[in-house]
Amino acid sequence: MRLSRIKVDRTCLISFAIYSFFENNGDLMVSFRKLCIFVLFAWLCAAIIVNVFGFKLFFPLQIGISPEEEYYRLNAIRFGASCLLALILFRYLFEFKPLPSLVVIFWFLIFFMAGGIIYAIKLDVGTDKLYYLIVVAVVLVLIRLEVRQKKKESEASLYKRDHF
Repeated sequence: MRLSRIKVDRTCLISFAIYSFFENNGDLMVSFRKLCIFVLFAWLCAAIIVNVFGFKLFFPLQIGISPEEEYYRLNAIRFGASCLLALILFRYLFEFKPLPSLVVIFWFLIFFMAGGIIYAIKLDVGTDKLYYLIVVAVVLVLIRLEVRQKKKESEASLYKRDHF
């Protein structure tokens, strides 16, 4: 059978090409994930320092937003933090193992996105103000990949670590 007669889905080919690229360039992907997590860390530090001096810095890099959008984001953050604390207390009460630091950030971002979507619907927020959730989703994927890599490294390690 000739290859020209086989119908191949373009998305399948693209996803295979991306997978094979990152499979062959694993160190590049690890470096990219760590760079993105470092950028997130630097942004958080900058937001804290700027807040101490009386300015507000909103994600991704907005100095000021409308009061309605600020109220919406505050509710989304409150929802995410409350759900995260409930998860941590649940795990403590039923004596599960503590979560690693990146997994805690992962769960907060999951709850933050859920709160963002819930409050966007509840407060009738326009979709043009929800663009930051795309960035949050990308960070979620990168953190998930980093946690999987750390888990794989710890399983292959001579010294088994319990926290991944």
